[in-house]
Amino acid sequence: MSRVLLVWELGLGLGHVARMLPLARALRSRGHQPVLALRDLAAVHALAPAREFASVQSPVWLHEVGGLPPPSNLAESLLRFGFHEPAALEAIVAGWLSMFELVDPALIVFDHAPTALLASKAFPARRALFGDGFCCPPATDPWPPYRWWESVPHARLKEACAHVARTANRVLDRFKAPELSTLSELYRADRNFLLTFQELDHYPMRAGGEYCGPIYADSGGVAPQWPLAGSQRLFAYLLPNATFFDSVMSALNRCGAAVLAYVPGISQRAKRAHSGATTSISEQPYDMRAIQEQCDGAVTQAGMGTASAILMAGKPQIMVPGFSERLMLSKRIEAQGAGIVLAPDASSAAWQRALKRLLGEPALRDNAAKFAQRYACFDPHCVIDRIAGDLHAMLQAHPPGAATMAQ
Repeated sequence: MSRVLLVWELGLGLGHVARMLPLARALRSRGHQPVLALRDLAAVHALAPAREFASVQSPVWLHEVGGLPPPSNLAESLLRFGFHEPAALEAIVAGWLSMFELVDPALIVFDHAPTALLASKAFPARRALFGDGFCCPPATDPWPPYRWWESVPHARLKEACAHVARTANRVLDRFKAPELSTLSELYRADRNFLLTFQELDHYPMRAGGEYCGPIYADSGGVAPQWPLAGSQRLFAYLLPNATFFDSVMSALNRCGAAVLAYVPGISQRAKRAHSGATTSISEQPYDMRAIQEQCDGAVTQAGMGTASAILMAGKPQIMVPGFSERLMLSKRIEAQGAGIVLAPDASSAAWQRALKRLLGEPALRDNAAKFAQRYACFDPHCVIDRIAGDLHAMLQAHPPGAATMAQ
């Protein structure tokens, strides 16, 4: 039996935990001992029984770095999470190394965890990347822009990567670990499992890649109880602190469809204000498999798990991306002709037009159905089983005590 540490450092929502939990269960069934290090410990309790796995808080950057423009690529994002100067980064790396030493894993699985990846350069364990295209950037120098559909100065991208690499190398030197020759080496690992399809890769310019397909929780939530009013059914997954939340809920209440909304953390006052004859709101996640089967479309914030689950059901969606990675995914789904992208500040009239298209435009439904048919044999549970099998084989080939220093 080997101890396996599964780590999540950056990002929001339930998507990271939703794909981490089934992998942890599959590894446990093969005799290994999973330990979870999570950015948001509350997320695991929304999807798993209490204390199903040993879970600890990830070391995370809590401070705001001022004076930076909106990030143009992942390197500029990392400047906001401690990679701007060595002393700041060293503190978080030291926290990760303390955790590694306490848990003593033979294998570390990284889901959007750049600082943990850096710390692992100074720890003797096998390494595997596990995440969607955004969490696993392509091995290019420099890293490509987020907005690949726009023109971004190459010099800006290159300087950002060089700055982050210099900071990282100064920290690695302090921990007597090998330095990075390029920033892309930060993400070099024994395996890189891309949890997406090539058509949905956040980085369409990626050359190669081990595309496994998306993983999402399709069971375990509450059973959908649709409002009786409304001729069609719309599912919505929204965060109550989003700037557009009130306007979106108002538009949904007026669209004429029966709406089921999953809104984690919504106040009772807001829940009462936005519920009605055609709208029901839950603070608990719904059984996604039932939602996939029963809805006619969805409104999402373009999180990878929910957006891909809706697409795999052959249903169209409106996407309101609030972050770069979600905008990138939205653009990919839009390019498939299966979704509509709306800006967070979209007007009420724009929402009315988009909902009318979502509910009545055959091309959107047809394109979503064609995409789902292309991957009709895809099963996220089989993906988990295959990845767990590959990791099990890696651990058998390199049992505890036999791992070499990660390079």
